[in-house]
Amino acid sequence: MKFAQVIKDKRLEYSMTQSELAEKLFVSNKTISNWETGKTMPDLDNVLYIAKVLHISLDKMLLEDNNMVDHVKRIQEIKATKKMTWVAYLTNFIFFLMFSTQPIFGKLPVPTLIMMLIGALANIWVMIHFLAKTNSLEDKDVNTIKTENYKSVVVTTIIVVIALTIALFLH
Repeated sequence: MKFAQVIKDKRLEYSMTQSELAEKLFVSNKTISNWETGKTMPDLDNVLYIAKVLHISLDKMLLEDNNMVDHVKRIQEIKATKKMTWVAYLTNFIFFLMFSTQPIFGKLPVPTLIMMLIGALANIWVMIHFLAKTNSLEDKDVNTIKTENYKSVVVTTIIVVIALTIALFLH
């Protein structure tokens, strides 16, 4: 049986309205409606809440509907990819700090600056890769993806260029 049908059948078995279930799960009525019609699927946390509130075994919810298992795997992959994107942002920020604090802590040798530049550029490529992967997993509109990626790359590149300019002028 499909996940959407399991939720709807159990809700009706307990004589619950969509509003009552939504209140117990801390989501909107529209969210419940979308789950029951199969338009969207809940994340893993909500699957656990649904199982608890409607007294459904996780086996029945997850294993009987292959789409649900695939959805949960995709959500986990999206979370992991977003974490890696933030690691790339953080690394670029650290590069920026290293470049821009030279007047305070002392100048770095030119070979070190060159290696840091290569690292920063490689890190920008990694960030672009993870942004593209996240967007493809989230099935976003192509124009939205291009705009978001463009903004992120431009901002990160500007920060790295400013940091390098500061570092080179101080040398």
